[in-house]
Amino acid sequence: MSVRSLLAAAALALIPSIAPAQITPATSGDVDPAEFVRILQSMGNTAKVQTDKDGEPEIEGRTQNINFLIFFYNCQKQAQPVRCRSYQFWASFHDLNPRPTLEQLNQWNETKRLAQASTDGQGRYRLKMNVNPKGADVDVSFRAYMEWWNLALREYMVYIGFRK
Repeated sequence: MSVRSLLAAAALALIPSIAPAQITPATSGDVDPAEFVRILQSMGNTAKVQTDKDGEPEIEGRTQNINFLIFFYNCQKQAQPVRCRSYQFWASFHDLNPRPTLEQLNQWNETKRLAQASTDGQGRYRLKMNVNPKGADVDVSFRAYMEWWNLALREYMVYIGFRK
């Protein structure tokens, strides 16, 4: 038997013992907005669940003396508790003087990885951060994203010249 044949036979013999270790059970990653409220409150933030005009859950929260929203997407509203597949942190700033330029917003978006800046052209400037929590521990994942959100908010407020 050649060396190549021996190596192939050895590799085939190992496949059954290796393959089960690589298979992990699927987790939905779906999140419960009410659970996020509990987590936010345990972190010292104010938060409450409400429903938007389309009947989707959203969270109105406050951190660092800044109001923000968490929008939920792809929700199974008939489930109890409601379960959603993804969410987005969102904050809006207005009455800025001077107003940030589109070039400044584009520069932010080019240099920041998670939170994206935009404007409606009417003097309102937004910061958004999308999250798709597939397969993650909800509590640990949300706390980590909340830390990122707080960092992004602090940096964005300085960047656009927002004063509380």
